[in-house]
Amino acid sequence: MENNPYHASAERAHVAIGTMRKRAVWPAQLGMKGPFRILDLPAELILCILSFLGSKEVVLFSLTCKDVSRFVRGAKFGRLHLDALHRALQRDEENLEPGYERVEFLHLLSQDHPRLFMCYRCCKLHQSLTGEDRLIPQDSDLGNEDIKEWKGELVFGPLWPQYTISHPAAFGITADNRATLGPGYPGTQLSISTDWKLARLGTFCNNPDFIHGYVKLDTEAVVVNGSLLFHKTQRILLLPERVKPFFKCMAFYRMEQVFTSCCHNSDLDHTFRPFLSTIHWNDFDKIGVRDTISGFIKMTHYQMLLSEPPGVDGWDMEALELHPDSLAGCNRCTTEYAVTIHNHGRAGVEIILDVFQDFGDSSSPKWQNCCFDSQGTAFNTVLQRRRDPGYGAVDPRIFPTPPGKSAKEHPSAPATRDMEDLHEHERRAMLKWMCKYLEPLGRKENEQGLT
Repeated sequence: MENNPYHASAERAHVAIGTMRKRAVWPAQLGMKGPFRILDLPAELILCILSFLGSKEVVLFSLTCKDVSRFVRGAKFGRLHLDALHRALQRDEENLEPGYERVEFLHLLSQDHPRLFMCYRCCKLHQSLTGEDRLIPQDSDLGNEDIKEWKGELVFGPLWPQYTISHPAAFGITADNRATLGPGYPGTQLSISTDWKLARLGTFCNNPDFIHGYVKLDTEAVVVNGSLLFHKTQRILLLPERVKPFFKCMAFYRMEQVFTSCCHNSDLDHTFRPFLSTIHWNDFDKIGVRDTISGFIKMTHYQMLLSEPPGVDGWDMEALELHPDSLAGCNRCTTEYAVTIHNHGRAGVEIILDVFQDFGDSSSPKWQNCCFDSQGTAFNTVLQRRRDPGYGAVDPRIFPTPPGKSAKEHPSAPATRDMEDLHEHERRAMLKWMCKYLEPLGRKENEQGLT
């Protein structure tokens, strides 16, 4: 009996159960009536019941309170379930891709912490890039019916954690103004316009060069035939010599930390022609910074099939002729997007991502597909999705603000001296990272050498 692991687990479970019963205030002591409580059972029966559950259910049971966690960890089979789930949350050793369980777990975990977000490249949690808290709805703000019908929130990425738009707030304008809305009616409740602000453009795994820039967010919405259409403009202002390393990162990794299109983190590589991932980067080493930027500008307006790059006032909407593949898009939801680049010389290079989304009416699944459902209704290609009557392309010409419009003349825009100071911000960020990660690693290697 002494060598029986089940008996040893039951003995440890007895101790944990005894501790819980001493600490707990049972419903019977409070005069409450209800079903039989599982922790009133003997430890052996609890272990027997848990043996019929899968790893996820056992782990969820262990999270109900600290004492229950000790009880599960004290049982051998409980540790086996925890180890099994832990292995599922690691990277797949064969293709080095994070498992779906890990992505789902970290994404849900980040939703409960106002200063954490999940990086899809390293599949880890990181602190907010701006130091600002994300707005998290309190449980008291949501009734049971709201939770049951929750369809996700419209968010704007780690650079703008303080802005979220819920489904009821978004479709409130269509409900309140249903009788007076006409084509192109601006929904001012969904309008966001921020000042330019300094930000580091991604964590080290996404931004190993510690590139800094100034960022700005603007949004607007219109209602056409009862459908809510949304236009989101994300801008960054970079030093000219930082444009090439920024686009080189974007060529091979999704820049969801800087530019957010939809919940599927669409690939911005497709906003260039040829695609950034197919060009020979060594060719840019043979030309100057100005010619390099001009090359990127041509690649964006070639994708849009424009005769010449747009000016600071944005696209010429009257002369614009949209083709089926002019805009890049997502093959899982009704999201379209395009990139525009303006070279302001030493005042910075402005990179603009315009995102257009069709959320349908309040009963449509399109909102959930764009904002919450990471699986989505997958089509083989974007063109196939656009040919579907319910998932057609969004026409940018219906919005009041033309795509690609520069915000360099905004009152909050940084001066040339502010742009030059970006070098110092990058240097400080690099020193901070080295002190935090490299020095402890060096001390550990020295200690191992001494031993």
